[in-house]
Amino acid sequence: KAQYDYFDHSAKVHGSRVVALPSAQMPLRRSFGYLIPRARLYYTGYELSDVSPGVASQQSHLIPSLDVDGKLIFERDTSWFGSPVLQTLEPRLYYVLTTFEDQSDSPLFDTTELDFSFASLFRPNRFTGYDRVGDENRLTLALTSRTLDSRDGRELFRASVGQIQYFKEREVQLLGRSLVDDPSSSVAGELAASLDEDWSAQATVQWNPHETESPWEKRVLNLRYAPGENRVVNLSYRYNLGKTEDQRYEDTDLSFHFPVTSHVGLVGRWLYSLLNDET
Repeated sequence: KAQYDYFDHSAKVHGSRVVALPSAQMPLRRSFGYLIPRARLYYTGYELSDVSPGVASQQSHLIPSLDVDGKLIFERDTSWFGSPVLQTLEPRLYYVLTTFEDQSDSPLFDTTELDFSFASLFRPNRFTGYDRVGDENRLTLALTSRTLDSRDGRELFRASVGQIQYFKEREVQLLGRSLVDDPSSSVAGELAASLDEDWSAQATVQWNPHETESPWEKRVLNLRYAPGENRVVNLSYRYNLGKTEDQRYEDTDLSFHFPVTSHVGLVGRWLYSLLNDET
């Protein structure tokens, strides 16, 4: 993968960026699981204008990274409210090793820190974009259990939980952020259920073992009603404690789509802040 971008600005640092991300992997897949080792090489080169005094206008970074993703799948036949189902137990390990390189002089054109979630447990980089490549030496331990309808394979229920164990401090940070040295991440969990053919529900939670006063950082509840093609109603509740005051929210979210005629549809959304008591 390769990419070229030019960022323009009348007052801030701007210029061109070249990104190359060659990778190689050797997946080993079997019916009982998989093991996927992968090697990456992050290259980022800049040609900048209007840089701060003492900052080089030409910069480049070459950062190697290795990750290994492995999962085992155990199955058993059982019953779910009188119907035959297949239940699985799926332990998963994900290891990432990325070397440290000082990138503090590089601009932040399109990079932010990714919001932590269950999906974050299996990402090789904790930042979006290409202006920062996080140094990593970490291991994710996760466990998922699914209940599948034996007749058509439809997922009836899923429960997942996971956490990251860090073996070193994360030195690469965005501007103004301090070094992070917690030995482990928050615990992220997910629940999903197919209530019937039209109704489904999902819940996600996030618990921080390093916080004593407010350990429950996030809660999300989603209820979905889809009675037919192009017909859907979504009702959600979202709570985020946030690291700062401006990142904190507690919202309800109602959205829907229904066809009126074959060419006209009705779409609506109502987002309400419980924290600020306003739409």
